[in-house]
Amino acid sequence: MSTPRRINEKNIARLVKKGLTRTFPGVKFYVSSKIYGNGSANIHIGWVDGPTEPQVTQICKPFVGQDNKLGWLWHDTVTYDEKPDEGAERVTVETCHISPFRHYSREFCTAVVAHVTAKTGWDTPEIQDITWYTRNIKRGSAVTIVDDTTTSRDPNRQEQIVHFFKVLREARVDEIEPVEKVSETPKSDVLPYEIEFERKATLFRFHGKPDRDTVEALGNLGARNIVRKRAFVVYYVMELDEIEKLMGSAPVKVTYPEPEPLPDEPEYTSDGKVKMCRIKILGGETPSDFLGTFETWEEVRDVMWALRQYRLSVDPKFGWYHKTDFEVVYTDGEVYAGRVDVGDSSDDWDIGAHMANHLTFYTGERQPDWMTEQQYREIVERDPDTRREVQEWLDTYQIVQYTGGQHG
Repeated sequence: MSTPRRINEKNIARLVKKGLTRTFPGVKFYVSSKIYGNGSANIHIGWVDGPTEPQVTQICKPFVGQDNKLGWLWHDTVTYDEKPDEGAERVTVETCHISPFRHYSREFCTAVVAHVTAKTGWDTPEIQDITWYTRNIKRGSAVTIVDDTTTSRDPNRQEQIVHFFKVLREARVDEIEPVEKVSETPKSDVLPYEIEFERKATLFRFHGKPDRDTVEALGNLGARNIVRKRAFVVYYVMELDEIEKLMGSAPVKVTYPEPEPLPDEPEYTSDGKVKMCRIKILGGETPSDFLGTFETWEEVRDVMWALRQYRLSVDPKFGWYHKTDFEVVYTDGEVYAGRVDVGDSSDDWDIGAHMANHLTFYTGERQPDWMTEQQYREIVERDPDTRREVQEWLDTYQIVQYTGGQHG
């Protein structure tokens, strides 16, 4: 008897897209698959208007959380009952999660808002472009309703906004009377703007509100509007001529990051590895008392252990964790940036152990208990270049850990 063919996350993404396209003709679906560092698979589905999320979820149901269950592949879907046809293929379906995310065009959202206000007489909320991550949808093609409960004087406004969103999520395109296509706002002169370069990011700060075209252009670069920074942030360092070409004018001010103070020459451990220069605990969900820059692994160990004990004292319940961002700066200028999740049931408070565990996962040295050897080998062997680069990094840089010996 032949071994059933294994349907992995990429196969599932293709089958899901075929099923959705066949069931909802005329709707363009953006389907992508991703394997996370812990080996879990996720299928992201994005589309504009079209069917509701429950309708899409129903089509995806045969592929969700099957945990390598045996089934029959027939006509781009899988059944787990008896064989549907002699031509059906015996398969096992890999465990994965599916995340459907419906987006809304300005025309459809405007029609839904008009439909609700006509029935209720409520004030019409503002509709604005989405500028954050939009599940593969072209930025500028999706909008959302603005939650104006903080500025409205109506004490029932919160319930009204919730109702607007509820109708929007549940509405089908054929139920809502369409409105005329909303004309694009003509592009105005470029606003004066400033540029600030960070180590791995470019910040755009405008002297006023940028127009829709500018927001869309930044969105196409992956920019996010970060309120606490008061800037649109592109997560890589851009060239100035690239910025000027994009914006159509030069920035009125450019700020560069202060260079990291480093020794004149790299320093090495006794076994020839590059020494750590400093470790920064940056924040995330970490109280400010535990933030700072530390010059030894022992200092960081004591601070992170104190953070965990503090969390245990204020979060006595089970199953919690809190994110803590960090950077390890080495004496040759190399920087390792990561995040530990300080929780009630893990040793992830140890930054060195976290680094070693994360990196040795990709070198093939640390197979998680919950993952089969076949699954682990497929992930490790999928990208030999990454495996080689990670091993070179481990062989070059010092890592000290306290919850599993010393690595480096």
